[in-house]
Amino acid sequence: MIQLLRGSIFNSKCDLIIIPCNSIGGVTRAIQKELMVNDLPYLHKHVPTGDILFVQNTGSFSNASMIGYAASVDVTIDMSSKETLQKIMKKIKYCCQNQSLQKVNIPLLGTGAGKLSPKTSYDVMKTEFENDSNVSLCVYAFSEDMYNELAAENVSTFSSEIKNPRVFISYASSDIKNRNWVKDFTCRLRECGVNARLDMFHLKPGQDLPQWMTNELIMADKVLLICDKYYAEKADHRKGALAGKL
Repeated sequence: MIQLLRGSIFNSKCDLIIIPCNSIGGVTRAIQKELMVNDLPYLHKHVPTGDILFVQNTGSFSNASMIGYAASVDVTIDMSSKETLQKIMKKIKYCCQNQSLQKVNIPLLGTGAGKLSPKTSYDVMKTEFENDSNVSLCVYAFSEDMYNELAAENVSTFSSEIKNPRVFISYASSDIKNRNWVKDFTCRLRECGVNARLDMFHLKPGQDLPQWMTNELIMADKVLLICDKYYAEKADHRKGALAGKL
């Protein structure tokens, strides 16, 4: 699914935020300022044109659990192209499938220094994601003129109905039998079309547990707590990662 929005990629919750850069990792002054304000790392390395570097968010920025630095501009010619964007879109789709990511915030890549028209950029994204029911690609137009130009030709494909509800499961992990039951229960939910989120499946090495849980709580349509008396005591006494969020 794809949705055209007006504003900044940094201002709404998502699983993956895409930062535009050039082939030597450079970003615009506006993006550099946003990275500093939001405690996001500034990329200081070469990224081949059309490639994308994915990193886990380990800073204080709570609006995304993963960051993708997309090299949409070839610095040697100071331009972008449809082919470059197509490569990036395919890599984003593969990452979402591999990491079970559902919502992506992305700007209109290549429309600044890359000299692509907003329509060309949006059409490439639309071709790749319009019929994808598993990923919501939220495309942000920075300027009002750019948004109006695209909005006149495109109608949002989002529905208010939640077809695959996102459910975060927090559970008592001290008992191995309970852990196994929760794992089997989550698998059954996913087989029924529920996007059930569980640390055993979705918490990746290097991720900060409280930050990951915070993102899951914010993004969830529903939250399930599978508790025992020890879990309840932790929550009552404000102990543990989840207790502070209840």
